[in-house]
Amino acid sequence: MTKFACHRVRALLQRRFAHDPAAAISGNPKSRWAAGGGARDESGAVLILALVFLVTVSVIVGALTDWVTNDLMNTASFNSTQTLDSSATNAVTLGVQSIRYTPLLYNTSTLADETLNASPPSYCWGSGPSQAFNMNVYCSSVWNPTKAATRKVTVSACRISPALQPGTPAYIATWAAGQASCAAAPLLQAIVTFDDYPPTGVSGPSQVQCVTYCGSTLTVNSWNWTPAVPTVTNVTGLTGSFDGGQPIVITGTGFTSGMTVNFVDSNPLAQVNNQTTQQIVPATNVSFVSSTQINATSPGVTTLANYYITVTTPGGQTSAVMPNASCTSPLVDCFVYTTVAPQVTGLTPTSGYTTHSTAITITGSGFINGATVTMVQDSNGTPNTGNEQQATAVQVLSNNEITALTYPFTTVNQAFFVTVTTSGGASPYTTAAVFTFTQAPP
Repeated sequence: MTKFACHRVRALLQRRFAHDPAAAISGNPKSRWAAGGGARDESGAVLILALVFLVTVSVIVGALTDWVTNDLMNTASFNSTQTLDSSATNAVTLGVQSIRYTPLLYNTSTLADETLNASPPSYCWGSGPSQAFNMNVYCSSVWNPTKAATRKVTVSACRISPALQPGTPAYIATWAAGQASCAAAPLLQAIVTFDDYPPTGVSGPSQVQCVTYCGSTLTVNSWNWTPAVPTVTNVTGLTGSFDGGQPIVITGTGFTSGMTVNFVDSNPLAQVNNQTTQQIVPATNVSFVSSTQINATSPGVTTLANYYITVTTPGGQTSAVMPNASCTSPLVDCFVYTTVAPQVTGLTPTSGYTTHSTAITITGSGFINGATVTMVQDSNGTPNTGNEQQATAVQVLSNNEITALTYPFTTVNQAFFVTVTTSGGASPYTTAAVFTFTQAPP
């Protein structure tokens, strides 16, 4: 009985004896009879208090029992969650550290891509499906070989059944299925940037996949549990000139304000063979319409290729390539760039000395990799194709700009039309692009 109940009973007895102390000592029947009504009232009160006490104790004991049960269940749940989170963390950490020093961009022997622009992503370490901590880990890499932030790798981890043994048909099937499903809904996803070049003075950026200095620095851009990864299900307006400007409508899920849209070269090895090839080209005029629609405009490109289209959230989560997308015949869900004849609208500078080559900048449109620059003699406003020379050191900086070197010429005050030729044709002769050779000062 609680201290409160004991004090209550004691107070009742004291009041009883105060009214008739002899009743307790002499046992006088009359006295007891006279006080009988009060005694019954007090006895009833005691019984009610006792009942209240028992009910209160029962509630407290029940609550304590439930609390202990919940605590035991919560402890088991916490341990299970902690084990799962630790497994995913360890697996992703292993993948990050492994691909840091072994990029797995492409196989130099077979020229087969591994994680370079891989969608769905490929494995992160080993020579194929790997099992660690009951997790499958997949990677996709974006490569910028001429920049300090050389590689940006997305690492995704998903749980697999511990009963599956590596190398078995069931395990391999689970691995293959996970390549698409895990990237769409990973348990844990890390986005990491690597710098593959040491401090200035040892070596500089190049087009060659790193060997010696891979992963000189590592920056973790994000570490997200169950991130919301967007998906692209359809794109309309999938054909346009490589000048850009084609409106496209992207539909899918998980779209948010501030997303970026990228055109991804469907041939990731193109950059290995051509160091001026663009792999990732951002779309222009990106407009968020709703969680299922984004509008954008195709960018101008310098590589005449077919491109996949992806979307990326402000947090760095990037959609996989659309299911069943193909940039080879038959073309499905892939943006196809078509050729146009280049146009030249300007030239800087418009004159130079006869004693040496002059660096010139040509502006216009329709410029792509492989373009040539030709200088054709201007004979009173008419091109003389019998007297023409090729400019050297041609570099396509963008769809609208080319740099080159004039060839040395010995005739003073001789003018030449400057034209650009691509697979789409040759630019027309224009007075806006005439270069004149002048006499160098003595």
